[in-house]
Amino acid sequence: MELPLSIIHVGLAVSSEASARRIFIELFGFRELYRFKLERDHAWSLMRIDSTADVMVYDAGNSKLEVFIPVRPPEPAITFNHVCLAVDDVEETVRKAELLGFEIRRISKESRLVTFIIDRDGNLYEIKPGG
Repeated sequence: MELPLSIIHVGLAVSSEASARRIFIELFGFRELYRFKLERDHAWSLMRIDSTADVMVYDAGNSKLEVFIPVRPPEPAITFNHVCLAVDDVEETVRKAELLGFEIRRISKESRLVTFIIDRDGNLYEIKPGG
């Protein structure tokens, strides 16, 4: 059965270009496709955010990731929002994330390990085998 829709992109906010490069290029190996500027009036009209932002768009396989870098860095949020990524090797990704200084959270659930990587801006990335 064919699904009626698919995810085209996911948008996340980070505090700096360096933060974005560290997680998306150095850790996950995404490729930057292009950049654009989100003007204040568009940010307000669409998202009710009173700020401009630089936006970097990354190739994330069968979808894209829009990374917003607002003039004022985002406040870390308490949220259930997260992005789940399929990686070739979960343990290797965890080792690399630890070397890059990211927080790792793990729990055992129904005889499997659930793994999250948290970036410096509080964004949550669940990683699963299957890359």
